[in-house]
Amino acid sequence: MLLGALMLHGVTPGPMITFEHPNFIIEVAAILLLASMAMWVVGMLLAKQVVKDFAVDADKVTSCPLGDGCEFSFQYDYARTWKYLVDTFREAGSHRSEIPLFVEYKPKRRGV
Repeated sequence: MLLGALMLHGVTPGPMITFEHPNFIIEVAAILLLASMAMWVVGMLLAKQVVKDFAVDADKVTSCPLGDGCEFSFQYDYARTWKYLVDTFREAGSHRSEIPLFVEYKPKRRGV
């Protein structure tokens, strides 16, 4: 769909797009940046109200962090990420201690 829209506006997708339409990449990057900033502002303004409106009285919380490291690059700081994970579960568990927090695990694949 995006390719069709580009072609309707006379923009031929491909490696020559930066030479044929030099401002196109800059315009798309600016639009994405503005959209991200607008979404952040709206999210910050509406987050508390959305939580109040859609709060569910749950009797338990289940989390399943599926990241096992195989999908990350070798430059990834695993020690820092592990600390973030532990801190996140600690904060989530202490937020409402009367609600149990369950953590599912990702089983190892055999033979790999």
